[in-house]
Amino acid sequence: MMPLKPREGQRLRPEEAEALARSIAREVERSETERKAQRERHHRSRSVLGVVILLLSGWAWLLPPSWLVPDGPAAPTPERAVEELQLAIYLQSQVVAGYHEAMGRLPRELPEAGAVVGGLRYIRTSPEDFILSGLAGNDEVSFHSEERTATLLRFQAAGILPRIQARAADTSAP
Repeated sequence: MMPLKPREGQRLRPEEAEALARSIAREVERSETERKAQRERHHRSRSVLGVVILLLSGWAWLLPPSWLVPDGPAAPTPERAVEELQLAIYLQSQVVAGYHEAMGRLPRELPEAGAVVGGLRYIRTSPEDFILSGLAGNDEVSFHSEERTATLLRFQAAGILPRIQARAADTSAP
């Protein structure tokens, strides 16, 4: 085999130059073929990965497994439902009292004062007194404006008023 690289200061003979050119051409061709094959493998693996991701996404969207879907909020306990109703009645009574102070009379119907929550019954018992009531499960909670101090003291004694005031502050905060 003849050397393909000339020594310094030496010229290649024509057959050596042809052999060197063929060798370089074969190397370039082999390199290009390798690059093409590598690109095809890379393209194929990306395509397969894309299809797998698409199938998994479709499965998770259309038929989500139980471990992927969070449980909804737990149903409130009866005690919690009563406390929430007491909060709603307390807030609504404050709205009605504010309306009474501003207008000098009680509203004919609750929406006239501005209903805070739905599901409450409002009854005017006299031009100065009213009753607010609602149901929490099987428990009825009512508020009589003539017994306002007694009701608030009862809420305070039961430890409900501080929780009501804290929740009222939470709901009014922006």
